[in-house]
Amino acid sequence: MQHTFLMEEGFWQLSGVFSNISGVAVPVEGRSIVTHTPEQWSNHAFMRILTAQPQDIENLYTFQPLPPKATYAQWRSTSPSLGDVSGCFAFAGDTIISSSIIAETRQHATEHLRLISSEAYENRGALFQNDTLVATWSVLMQRIRQPERLQ
Repeated sequence: MQHTFLMEEGFWQLSGVFSNISGVAVPVEGRSIVTHTPEQWSNHAFMRILTAQPQDIENLYTFQPLPPKATYAQWRSTSPSLGDVSGCFAFAGDTIISSSIIAETRQHATEHLRLISSEAYENRGALFQNDTLVATWSVLMQRIRQPERLQ
């Protein structure tokens, strides 16, 4: 099965849990919109952590168009809450691995997006500050055919 996330334009909805360093888990929901132009591909991702006062994390990832059998890609992101982020994607079988660093805070993250079907991925990730775990997330990403459902 070929990867569809990032490799095809699409609208993705996500839901799952976000856990802090103490292991307190709260629901999380969000969306991801992948678009392609001849010069640049982008992934506009939004995640809302459903605490008493919801926290929003938004990123606009940009990267060069990828060939069909891509194994690696570098990306950059700007985020109102995180600042400038840079990272890379590695395509390893049924998994897209993303590694990143947040310039201002020097936090780093890794996430694994495992292909379940052309319409779904499991996403597992962790955020670190130096050698300390800050947070983890576990979400299901499902492709949405009608973008108006994302609003």
